Amino acid sequence: SQPNGKADDLNQDDTVSKEVQGCSFTLKGTYVVGNSTSADMTFDRAFQVLSKCGMSGPVILKMEPGTYKAYVDLTNVVGMTASTPLTITSTTGDSSDVVIEGIIDDATFDIANTYHVTISNITVKGFSGGAHSTAIRLLGNNKNLVIRGCHLDVPTMNSTATSDVAIYSNQNAMPDTVLYIIGNTFTGNGAIYLYGNNAKRSHDVRIDSNSILSPYYYAIFTYYYDIRSINNNFIHKDASESSCQYGIYPLGTYGVANHATTISNNRVHGSYYYSLYMTNCYSMGYTSQNINYPLLITNNEFIFSGSNSGYNFTFWNSGGYLIIANNTFIVPKGATRTYMMSMYTYNPGHFKFMNNNFVNYGSCTNIFYTNWSNQNTYMDVWDYNNYWIGNGQFNFNGATSKTVAGFSSILSNNRDANSTEMDPKIIYDDSIAKPSQWAGLLCPMADSVYTDILGMQRSTMTYKGCYSETFNLDAALLGFTEPAYESV
Repeated sequence: SQPNGKADDLNQDDTVSKEVQGCSFTLKGTYVVGNSTSADMTFDRAFQVLSKCGMSGPVILKMEPGTYKAYVDLTNVVGMTASTPLTITSTTGDSSDVVIEGIIDDATFDIANTYHVTISNITVKGFSGGAHSTAIRLLGNNKNLVIRGCHLDVPTMNSTATSDVAIYSNQNAMPDTVLYIIGNTFTGNGAIYLYGNNAKRSHDVRIDSNSILSPYYYAIFTYYYDIRSINNNFIHKDASESSCQYGIYPLGTYGVANHATTISNNRVHGSYYYSLYMTNCYSMGYTSQNINYPLLITNNEFIFSGSNSGYNFTFWNSGGYLIIANNTFIVPKGATRTYMMSMYTYNPGHFKFMNNNFVNYGSCTNIFYTNWSNQNTYMDVWDYNNYWIGNGQFNFNGATSKTVAGFSSILSNNRDANSTEMDPKIIYDDSIAKPSQWAGLLCPMADSVYTDILGMQRSTMTYKGCYSETFNLDAALLGFTEPAYESV
């Protein structure tokens, strides 16, 4: 032949080669993974086979203690179906024993197109040597993904970038279905950022029982992810630390069918611009006003320490039928706040607001603020709250009052008629903020709030705020007394 119209003067480069990687087996069963002589496979070998060759049955990868620096690709795993679950865990059950640390300026784990994957009891760290860091990135179309009992960490870079969080998703076309993030510890720059698509919504999300320590910008953020529950989370920043932007921020959730969405039993302590910020949130479907499945904001504890001009507990176009009950709000001594709770524009879904406990020991300008004059049109119940307002005030579209009686008059229609203005003498530290004075806090139990923040059963008459006191009424036999007269 005459390549390029002339004789070939270098025929040594005419050979075409192709490298083919074959698979001698696929994964099926339980494997011990690590560097010991008793391990079935090394870490690199196990995940190479998983990503290149796939699965032919249920797989459990049990990691031996150690630190593994790697990029883990769990996208398009061959053979993964609803009947072939994958579990990645540690041999000891202790998350601190197994550390998987990123090696690139990107995510440590990439997960997409999976079925029934569980990641449990390991530590996943984002890359610490680059400009950005993510521990686990969700790339979409995951079904029944559970992340449980893990330590998830990214470096604290004082970054506001949405991807500089431990669990990150920003997807437009491939939603996730059934995503449970339960019982994890998050440290570093941010914890959870889930950004979806209104037309193709991710569905059935639980974010429960997690500890989120010292987040810089995002603790929990969801957008177009339909929430089942955000419950029992502990989100904490020291008063000396810089303010975090978002504590809990669910945006545009439509909930789960036939299930009341709950944001309950959370403890959010520290300085946040928004401790809880909600907008366009529904319990069981868009426009749903079903009173049998309300959106429940109950038994939460907010301690607003430090100094911040933010809006803290905020509702903006809140959405469906809503019950806000038995929450505790505290501005401690030395703290400065502009707002403790605020409602903006309107809530056409109607709501009940009752049995909450507001305590201002610091300097808070507005205990409650709204900018919409017709807000009280949609208040089905607003009563049995307690306010210790200190130097603060109530501000209802410019009408202000420094007393509960004055605020009740502004609200009209006997709202807050049974509310109180007393100091519950809160005893608080980094983990709890419980009243020591219970007299005056007694109130009827709110709809659907059957327990307190600690899971203790409430009775039909209970207490304002997130705690329900139990009193020691035990009796004991002290002795016998002989009757003075014979019985007849």
